[in-house]
Amino acid sequence: MSERFLVIRFSALGDLILVSPVLEYLNRKGEVFLLTYENYASLYSSDPRLRGIITLPRGGGYRKIKEIMAHLRQLKFSALFDLQVKPMSVLLGLMLQREGVAVVKTDKRSLQRRLHVWFGLPLEYRYVPDNHLKRVAAFFGEPPPSIRPRIFPPSETLHIPSPYVILSPEASTPLKRWPMERFFEVARELEKEGVVPVWVGLEKEADTKVGIDLRGETDLHNLVGIISKASAVLTNDSSALHIAYAVGVPAVVILGPTVTNFGFVPKDSSVRIVQRNLKCRPCSTNGSGRCWVGDRRCMDIGSDEVMEVLLRVVRGNQRS
Repeated sequence: MSERFLVIRFSALGDLILVSPVLEYLNRKGEVFLLTYENYASLYSSDPRLRGIITLPRGGGYRKIKEIMAHLRQLKFSALFDLQVKPMSVLLGLMLQREGVAVVKTDKRSLQRRLHVWFGLPLEYRYVPDNHLKRVAAFFGEPPPSIRPRIFPPSETLHIPSPYVILSPEASTPLKRWPMERFFEVARELEKEGVVPVWVGLEKEADTKVGIDLRGETDLHNLVGIISKASAVLTNDSSALHIAYAVGVPAVVILGPTVTNFGFVPKDSSVRIVQRNLKCRPCSTNGSGRCWVGDRRCMDIGSDEVMEVLLRVVRGNQRS
């Protein structure tokens, strides 16, 4: 029997996509299983790199952990790769270690990011998937390979007239959100250019009569499919960026409180970054908290500036 490997990453959506290079690498060496929260399982439901997906409900408690452990013991893993490194994943790792399973934890660089934010200490750019791969490949005594994130969109999804651009105004925290009225301005300009604006996300906090509004109307599987056929994606620092990059669609990302050196944004010609060079940036490791200056000047970016970049991306994609 080939070796079996367990990868743990519970959340969030963008982070689940960033572990896909590890899944690809491990798939070359044996059978790969993923342990994640049940609401994210559909992201990899038809992924050929996975032998199976084990799901955990949020807030399942210790009883659910015991059930999961009984299942994990039956699968007889050779190694566990903890890409979450939170109390629950660490606990599972300790329990499996007692069963003779090797445990490898990723380096999340959380402390380095905090020191960079608090004291301005240097922080070298290192793309998060590359960081994961470095730890995983070291377990096998190999140099880290170069593998970009990749997910598989469904063969069929909602039909939307082309060309269209995805607008994703949500972010995990309010500080990371470019003003909604600026998104509206971009949407109106896109319509003038003959490009359909398509809104995606979970929230419908602001109604719009511009474009096609799919917020709250699509599941994760269809969201990936819709993004995969778009001409471009305009997004805050959020999961829409990672989906776009993983399905090969160019993206324009607006960065405010976070910065590229955190390692979550890929340095690639298909990803265009719009940001302000301010001394107060970064003010947070993940965009949480409040603006210490008080006026969120990092998000004072005009829609005309963003539209100029976005149109270059759309036209370039259409030519190719």
